[in-house]
Amino acid sequence: MGHPAERSLRFKSVTIIFVCSWIGYQGKSHVISDRRHEHGFSLLEVLVAFALTALFFSAILPAAVSSLDSLVDTQLRSSALAIARSTLERHAVIARFEEGVFDGHQGGFAWRAFISRLKPAAEPSSLLALRQIRVEVSTDDAPPIITLSTYQLGEIR
Repeated sequence: MGHPAERSLRFKSVTIIFVCSWIGYQGKSHVISDRRHEHGFSLLEVLVAFALTALFFSAILPAAVSSLDSLVDTQLRSSALAIARSTLERHAVIARFEEGVFDGHQGGFAWRAFISRLKPAAEPSSLLALRQIRVEVSTDDAPPIITLSTYQLGEIR
């Protein structure tokens, strides 16, 4: 590098030159930018960037997937609840006069309504009976997602 007493260490884009004189170390150092010989990133820099990106996504991706699963589950339950409520309201009218099991399909869900008379503890002295109306909503043959239940007075038949 010119003078035989100069030594240089090369780091990335900066060459650091330590100047030593024949008398001893003078404490002088010069930092010179030498970017004219570099064209882009080194392979090591690219690999480190990929590794950091992979670490970032491995930390963030499970949380994002879990959040999406939770959102889909919430939407499924919300739709099932709306169907259960409307089915319960329809069968509350029927429960005044009928008992039994009713089923059907709506919006990709299967529903089943149960209307049953509750047995009184003593002999009934009234012409009214207490009936339970229970609605279960599921996806095809799966266990129920939502179950709603209510009670209503109806005529004895």
